Amino acid sequence: MIPAPVATGLSILLVSIGTPLFVIIICLALLSFATGQVDLTIVFIEMYRLADMPALTAIPLFALCGFLLARSGAAHRLVGVSQALLGWLPGGLAVMALSICALLTAFTGASGMTIVAVGGLLFPALQEQRFPEKFSLGLLTTSGSLGLLFPPSIPLIVYAIVAEVPVDDLFLAGIAPGLVMVFCLGVYSVYVGRGLPPPPAPELNAFQALKEGALELALPMVVIIGIYSGFIAVSEAAALSVLYVLCVEMLVHREIKPRHLPGIVRDTMILVGGIFVIIAAATAYTSYLVDAQIPAQLLEWIRGSIDSKLLFLILHH
Repeated sequence: MIPAPVATGLSILLVSIGTPLFVIIICLALLSFATGQVDLTIVFIEMYRLADMPALTAIPLFALCGFLLARSGAAHRLVGVSQALLGWLPGGLAVMALSICALLTAFTGASGMTIVAVGGLLFPALQEQRFPEKFSLGLLTTSGSLGLLFPPSIPLIVYAIVAEVPVDDLFLAGIAPGLVMVFCLGVYSVYVGRGLPPPPAPELNAFQALKEGALELALPMVVIIGIYSGFIAVSEAAALSVLYVLCVEMLVHREIKPRHLPGIVRDTMILVGGIFVIIAAATAYTSYLVDAQIPAQLLEWIRGSIDSKLLFLILHH
């Protein structure tokens, strides 16, 4: 087994010279198995095991769904719904931005993609209502990351594959803390916006806004109800989501043309390809950590070194 200082030093060195993450993980896995006198082909066998994981197909499909939403006018319609429902609330625009970024990131799996998709729309609106610039920037970047806690979060699927735990359980476990964090940021947004001038009247009333955005608002419910009702698996829910979004954006709203699809698929695969390489490397290294009983040894060390029950729970989770 590689000594911890050596592994840490090697990781820091590789990161400092700009080495890709998957290369770092594979190097650690190869060195770990080599020092344990294990045939190095086991690394590639573990990486190949990904092909047998049914949940893997959900990642590119949910990512494609998110990219389709980001390239369409879905963000504008969701903004209209939020303005109509929350326009009366002090800081309502900030709460609206928080909700929209979290929703879109849940499907794209990349907060950066969400910021690109809606940042150009929401940031000028926040500035127009005189929200502080630093607050506006922090809100958009933070709320984008919150979406990673909500189904069908791609990072949760990735974690489920690497840790070999049920995806459904992770989806369910992320909802409550995600809602708590959204609520806390929403309260803070109201606090920041309490002294600002009231926003202009929304262009649409609540009924009209809901009518325009109803199809996009229904998508998360279709996914969640479909998975937890037991009718469809996660991979099937991902395929259904792509079909649903294609029908809505190409046939109903007609904002995505057939000529746009190759570019959207290409951008999706660039993102997903990087994710798959990291998953494969992490799967191989995880296999070594489990075989060497590193998690069990770490847990025993924590139990023997920490007396506070609260601190133990924090470190354990």
